[in-house]
Amino acid sequence: MTESTAEELVLDHGPVEIMLIEIEGDPFDERLWQLVGESIDLQQIQILDAAVVRRLDDETVEFIELDQEPTAAVSALELLATGLLADEDLEELAEDIETGSSAVVIAFEHVWARALASRLLEIGGAVVGTQRIPAPVVQVVFDALSEDSSETEGTE
Repeated sequence: MTESTAEELVLDHGPVEIMLIEIEGDPFDERLWQLVGESIDLQQIQILDAAVVRRLDDETVEFIELDQEPTAAVSALELLATGLLADEDLEELAEDIETGSSAVVIAFEHVWARALASRLLEIGGAVVGTQRIPAPVVQVVFDALSEDSSETEGTE
């Protein structure tokens, strides 16, 4: 990125992530949406778009836009870019859902990273890749490291 391009570009948004959350039971469960709301209240994320995806027993896939669902917890969310998630995106994500299951797809902005992205841009930098490691995998690794550390301390 050239210096003149960096000076001209103003970032009003941070990076956006699309998350697929498979959930047992009702995808409109108020508890799920309260958790999402807590992250919004803490100004960690902004919800841009969201939908529910169901893979039916006959392998057909059904999409439900959140603005079509009148539950209180869901209707309290402000979706800032409805239509951002295209049917093609939802179809691709639905491949990861078990038959007979439902999942919530949420496109959200990492509000916390907006300032970092802007500051990187000011010095001619940019994040060009990321990789997400699921929390359960991280926990297993840290537990293993902790066990290794404990074993090493015991042999000294």
